Amino acid sequence: GTRKEDLLLNEQELKTMTALRRRMLQMPPPQQVEQLLAALQRFPTNAGLVGSTAQTPARADD
Repeated sequence: GTRKEDLLLNEQELKTMTALRRRMLQMPPPQQVEQLLAALQRFPTNAGLVGSTAQTPARADD
């Protein structure tokens, strides 16, 4: 693809972004927006979001 996220993000951030995208693809668009807004409110920084997902066990569909 045209994304060069591997140059912008560390390995854990990249894994987190991939997992979030996969989960969101399973939701209808309005729910995707709600989930994203909730995550942005709960975790004001990338480090906070990545740290929270690192502590959460991976799901079988990830």
